[in-house]
Amino acid sequence: MIQANCTQAQPEYYGIVLKNGSFGPDVAQVQSWLNGVQNCCAPARITVDGKFGPATEASVKGFQQTQGLTADGKVGTNTWGQLYASYAASMGQGEIYPGIATRSGNSGAVVESMQKKLNDLAGHYAAIPEIKSDGKFGAATSEALRIFQLLFALTSDAVMGKKTFSALMAAWEAQKTGSPAAVPAPYGGTVLMKGSSGDAVRILQSFVGGITVDGKFGSGTEQAVRVFQAANGLTVDGKVGTNTWNALRQSYNAKL
Repeated sequence: MIQANCTQAQPEYYGIVLKNGSFGPDVAQVQSWLNGVQNCCAPARITVDGKFGPATEASVKGFQQTQGLTADGKVGTNTWGQLYASYAASMGQGEIYPGIATRSGNSGAVVESMQKKLNDLAGHYAAIPEIKSDGKFGAATSEALRIFQLLFALTSDAVMGKKTFSALMAAWEAQKTGSPAAVPAPYGGTVLMKGSSGDAVRILQSFVGGITVDGKFGSGTEQAVRVFQAANGLTVDGKVGTNTWNALRQSYNAKL
């Protein structure tokens, strides 16, 4: 038997026992791990759908029996840790896509891990607001994820599908090495000016630097844009269209 305490589960156990009737990304994570160890420790492949039904319960029981765990078909801290350790030994360590998209209303380990990564990235990318890492996917988490998606040229739907998960992991790994990834953040097509508000304004303000990042294009933001335009040979009108946006992004990336 592989000792679970030798390998820290990624993501860490959230504290809620998963059992028949449970649903969501954490269940899909378990299902994905079970399929990864199917050849050595689990009885059969199961559908990764985030729904904890009889087939998942049977697979969990089979895994528990091979590992000397209480074979109750429930996933608590010991089974979660042992399952990850077995998966890591078989497939390699590291966090993997849970198997289904994570979205508003979800809760658990997968959400908490995503929140922690977004908060780590907020230290390098000021447009991303800091949020509670409480494992609950609400409005604040949606905003942070949506802005991350805009920065990295992903569909800004506030849903962590496979592409967003991969981009989040890559950006997080890059910032851990001290070399934050440059952001593609394409121009959205709407001229930003005094009175504008929203995610694009937050990104703009982070590009400018030295001003409050609050998503509200006021006099301070307008003046900062004018100063940047004057210093970079752009039309000095305090408005942000394609040329000013691209110049700001290029300057921002050069300073990362």
